Amino acid sequence: MSARGYITRDEIAEVAGLLCARPGQPCEMVSVQATTINGEYENALTLERAWVEVRDVVDGAKRDADRYGGDWRDHMPNRPELFDVEYGDDYDFDASTGATTYTYTEDYDEAEDRRVALDIIRALVARFPLPTEERNSLWPST
Repeated sequence: MSARGYITRDEIAEVAGLLCARPGQPCEMVSVQATTINGEYENALTLERAWVEVRDVVDGAKRDADRYGGDWRDHMPNRPELFDVEYGDDYDFDASTGATTYTYTEDYDEAEDRRVALDIIRALVARFPLPTEERNSLWPST
């Protein structure tokens, strides 16, 4: 299967805006309108922060464990795009840690978001330098 999302300038700005998401606040989702599957136009692709999705999946598994019993790891859905899952076997089963280890692909990290935001800013400034008067107009004089 071949899936593509063609992103517009406005959608790029929305994607960059996902860096502003914080835990405990609603996280915006971004829709990429021009999406094709095997060359056929399909519904829009929706993007959100990986750490938001990870948190929601783990919280759901913990709610299911509270409701139905068992360990939360027993209620985890198969989400290989979000989790690096390692399954133990009979030979290396460790009862203290359980048979399955879930590694998250992304945690909330403000320093990493700042690094990525600076990379985006640097790339834009290098490609589209602002004239002095426009650059100075971005920050009011104090």
